Amino acid sequence: MRRAYRAFGWGLVLLGALHMVTTFRAFDAMTSSAVWFFGAGIAMALTGALNLLNAMYGHAARGLRRTTIASNLALVVYASLAGVASRASAAEFVIIVGLVAGTAVLSLQRRAAGMPPGGTT
Repeated sequence: MRRAYRAFGWGLVLLGALHMVTTFRAFDAMTSSAVWFFGAGIAMALTGALNLLNAMYGHAARGLRRTTIASNLALVVYASLAGVASRASAAEFVIIVGLVAGTAVLSLQRRAAGMPPGGTT
């Protein structure tokens, strides 16, 4: 469970980095759309990093698990809305929202953060 959670966390970090790099190929000028596109990459990478921290320290750091869950849920909504607004292909939508939603589901599992089933936080 923890290994899968870490893999999904790294997947988000890498997807965010790819999103940021792609900005420079997808946009010819610094427009508000380009800035938002780059910002979405930052959000993905930081949410992935937060999940990696949760996987390592979520059992000990008070509030980290809840913050991670809230961030994941916000990113699921954002990615879903962005996919609809940008008319993403079915494959793009499934891959991106699937990765984000999968990470969110794993963050809800206490074992993914090294917590005992009856633990608190």
